Amino acid sequence: PPAEHRDSLLVWRFDQLRPGEVREIVLQLRPSTAGPLRQCVRLRYEHGVCVETDVQAPAKPVGQAQLELAKEGPTQVLSGASVLVRLTVRNRGQAPAEDVVVVDELPEGLEHADAGQRLTFFLGQLAPGQQRIVECRALARRPGQWTNRAHVQARGGLLAFASQTITVSEPKLALHLEAPAQVPVGNTVTVRLTISNASQVPLPQVRVSYHLPDAASVVE
Repeated sequence: PPAEHRDSLLVWRFDQLRPGEVREIVLQLRPSTAGPLRQCVRLRYEHGVCVETDVQAPAKPVGQAQLELAKEGPTQVLSGASVLVRLTVRNRGQAPAEDVVVVDELPEGLEHADAGQRLTFFLGQLAPGQQRIVECRALARRPGQWTNRAHVQARGGLLAFASQTITVSEPKLALHLEAPAQVPVGNTVTVRLTISNASQVPLPQVRVSYHLPDAASVVE
């Protein structure tokens, strides 16, 4: 490259010298006086250390767990009946849910034989897409309309709720017997039995018993 002139100083600059490369500079000087001609040359290079840092694009955020709770059971039962309650916990998120706990708060009209009003289920970890089902039986103690509330919680403040309303009814059966007050001997007597259910729910396994008098027989 051409030299830079700085008064009596000449400077050549090379962007780089590759390994094994040789560059030659040829000068032609014309002395102006007699005597020794002292020549000085300095060689300087920049020496440094370079490091390389790999700059990566921001990582995509890790997915989170998302809990869902569903509650199933009858909506109408009789007082004194056993009630099956089913709780379904599902993780709809993209990460595992840790330390999953389900709590079922039974209302005043329902009661668990052993645990009373509060039932707790420890489920541990719930993987993405996984679901767990827990079941329990409660006893319908008192007539009325009761709301059964439950929730599921997990590490990180995850929380979901579910509820169901159940009506507890007293069984109300009515029986009416109708027969004539008098009939002649040998005549047929018509006896009418009327059974009615005044409850708000179906009554299963209803049994009607009629005791035939000693002095009578059934007409075929």
